[in-house]
Amino acid sequence: MPRTNATLAALVALAFAVPAMTAHADDAPRASTPEQIALGQGLAEAKARQLTDRAARIRRPDEPMSDALKRAADEAAIESLGASTDPRQRAIKLSASVQGFYLVNSVVRVDYCARHGVDLAPFAAAFARAYGDDHRRAVALGRPHGVDEALVLATGRTAMERLMADNMRDLAAQAGGLDDVALCEAINANADAFTATIVLAPELRAALAE
Repeated sequence: MPRTNATLAALVALAFAVPAMTAHADDAPRASTPEQIALGQGLAEAKARQLTDRAARIRRPDEPMSDALKRAADEAAIESLGASTDPRQRAIKLSASVQGFYLVNSVVRVDYCARHGVDLAPFAAAFARAYGDDHRRAVALGRPHGVDEALVLATGRTAMERLMADNMRDLAAQAGGLDDVALCEAINANADAFTATIVLAPELRAALAE
């Protein structure tokens, strides 16, 4: 299997969108209004566009765009986390980024293949084995601040789906021009090896373990 960009620009977009939506929340989780969801979606799309521009600037010759997006997203996530001096905002950004990383693979990638008639359950299980503990810690970290999976998906799904389509197209090209069905089947057939190429930025993983 070709090397993949797993983080995707949408993940860092979520780290900005979710804090904006919860900036005035108290410590108890609360439901987001449609207006807040719409605001978060707009912010996620805007950040995704900014990261696409950043990736274009740092892209190396012959580098797939999704790989450049991974580097841009990782850099932006680490910069944003490092600039957060307020513990609550740091927790929100970290939780949203890690949950986004998990959901873009466990939900959005799985749904992408389902639309092409392939059940990506073997990959989903391999991914859960590799990153389930990180996901559970991220959920626990965000819960007191109202950050949960439903919120992350509601704000970021449109951007995630668009960037996932770009990612899968790059993977297909790197694999010699596979169609969507063949690519999804190849991911399943190499689920553990493919999962090993999906890397959560070490700085984010370390911060989550603090």
